[in-house]
Amino acid sequence: MRKILTLLLALVATIILLVRPASAQIVFGQPTSWSIAPVFTSWDFGDSSLTQFQLPVSGFIPLQDNLEALFFVDHLSHSLNDGSRDVALNGLGDARIQLNRSLADDRVLLSLGLRVPTGKTSLSTDEGLPIMEVLSQDYLTYPRRRLGEGLGLSLMIGGATQAGSMRLGATALYLLTGSYTPYENDDDYNPGDVIQLVGTADLPTGDWLWTGSLGYTASTTDQANDEDIFKQSPQVDVSLSFARVADEGMGASGYIRYISRGDNELFDIDTTATDSATIIDVIALQLYGSEFSIGGSVSFALSEGWSLAPSLSYRSISANDVEELEILSSNGASIVGIGGDLGYQPAASSIGYHLGLTYYTGDADDGNLDLSGFQIRFGLGVTL
Repeated sequence: MRKILTLLLALVATIILLVRPASAQIVFGQPTSWSIAPVFTSWDFGDSSLTQFQLPVSGFIPLQDNLEALFFVDHLSHSLNDGSRDVALNGLGDARIQLNRSLADDRVLLSLGLRVPTGKTSLSTDEGLPIMEVLSQDYLTYPRRRLGEGLGLSLMIGGATQAGSMRLGATALYLLTGSYTPYENDDDYNPGDVIQLVGTADLPTGDWLWTGSLGYTASTTDQANDEDIFKQSPQVDVSLSFARVADEGMGASGYIRYISRGDNELFDIDTTATDSATIIDVIALQLYGSEFSIGGSVSFALSEGWSLAPSLSYRSISANDVEELEILSSNGASIVGIGGDLGYQPAASSIGYHLGLTYYTGDADDGNLDLSGFQIRFGLGVTL
């Protein structure tokens, strides 16, 4: 039973961490553009370390008035040292294509998304599983938690209206997920479909823009080999952010966010039956604790197209319920991030550059596990 749970938790953990309320803001009327934005992330935790290098390419193509297409694809490279050996995992992630259509003077948005299964699956349990276990830790910040996830289709409808000086928006999204084989010689795994409801409100006050957001996420039951094995708990995501742009060339932004997570359900299955599996028990466990985060940055417009934005962030994650399983047991975590971003957009140029660096420090497991890491980001964007 423990081995089955370990394989399952390494899998569902990375899926849980991907679920975030989707943005409702789509800007139409933009020219064709594309960008390449590699990210290098490294974390040290105890005697182990894991690095991830993500090389993403994305693009935006206006097809006609009020109709646009977006695409995204990336390659990932991982290197894990667990104190006794080095493990590597490389491959493509799943490609994503999205079509957006606005109606009623941009007050209604229809969106269709396709996740193309180009990503690497059927990972080795000797090499792929140890890396997936590390990526499943919620206190470690990595841009990508998985490579291949199988075919997916998303449908979203959104609306926006004006109430005095306040702008209100809401979206409803349904993500239909397909089956795939996460590890070699393993059963087909079908993650549950995802439902997201998000409401936002923007309020401008002088030079300041305040934005509040409330999101609710629920999922259907995950299945392996057509048998129910896992049910993710609903998640509530509340945030408040602000931004200020002043004439003097200095701006500021910040946010405060709280994510509430409940108990997940793991189905204890008797696999000895010859005809079909039988659910013996349902185990309720909170795989991930609730999360509080706060952060902000100040931006400065420097000479000749240069800009600088130092930033500071803090995350606090409460303890989960799985102390008996080493894979996800964290007993809570606290992480501070200190960094900055440097941008360069030459005058009358269609090319922009971006360089960012963030250093992380903190601890997990009631202060018994020291954490440190850094992330380097580079961006090159071209507008045609």
